Amino acid sequence: MASAVDEYPATTPEAVHELRRLFFDKHKDDVEKEIYDRRDVERFEKDDLYVGLFLRARYNHVELALEAIHESLAWRKEIAIREISHENLLHEFHELGAIHFRGKDKCGRSLLWVTAGKHKKNHALLLEQKRFLAWHFEQFFQSHPGEELVIVMDASSAGVSNVDMEFITAIITFCKTYFPSILAYQLVYQLPWVLQFVWKIVKSWLPPKAVARIKFVGPKEIGDYIDEKDRPKRLGGLDTWEYSYEGPAGKATVPAH
Repeated sequence: MASAVDEYPATTPEAVHELRRLFFDKHKDDVEKEIYDRRDVERFEKDDLYVGLFLRARYNHVELALEAIHESLAWRKEIAIREISHENLLHEFHELGAIHFRGKDKCGRSLLWVTAGKHKKNHALLLEQKRFLAWHFEQFFQSHPGEELVIVMDASSAGVSNVDMEFITAIITFCKTYFPSILAYQLVYQLPWVLQFVWKIVKSWLPPKAVARIKFVGPKEIGDYIDEKDRPKRLGGLDTWEYSYEGPAGKATVPAH
């Protein structure tokens, strides 16, 4: 049976409004200096759901939520996330298909597939790899406000050459801070024993609640989370679909409601 997934706590309108007030009091100078994208600031001013996601992600710890808001908004301006588009990402990443959305878990959450065996560590391309990952997160975050996704990391074909701690750190930071409350849980499928050291390192970086959101599964356990119809054949499922990039006109971005 699948282990329980820790739910993010609820918030109150009063707590959300107070968090907003505290943030603008604390970071008034940063707003005036345009450390943040004005469009993100405007969203933060008006969107209670958006503000509440930061509070939920920090389990209603106000100071931690304030830190996360600053980090997220500053990063969004730094990477110019609102300017990232399908067309200005590297074509080879689209063709590779190492990251894509497909299907739902048993609770109806969208699945973001990450095929570790297709990822190659390349310091020169790290920023572009992060932008590609960020684009997927942003597309979902904007079109499915307040919803959670599930990351399925297929490690079955991965080896030492695919290990990229900087990229793994990016995934963690996206889920923990930049896109608050977005991760329901992450499945790691068939992690080879030679890569167990990676998990030991990653585990040391995470608080217990985050560790609990990472589930290691094999062919038997994955069915507890994803039905056969939503699993590709290589994972023992019935889905015969194979990723194929057809260019911007035929691109698949985020799942429909």
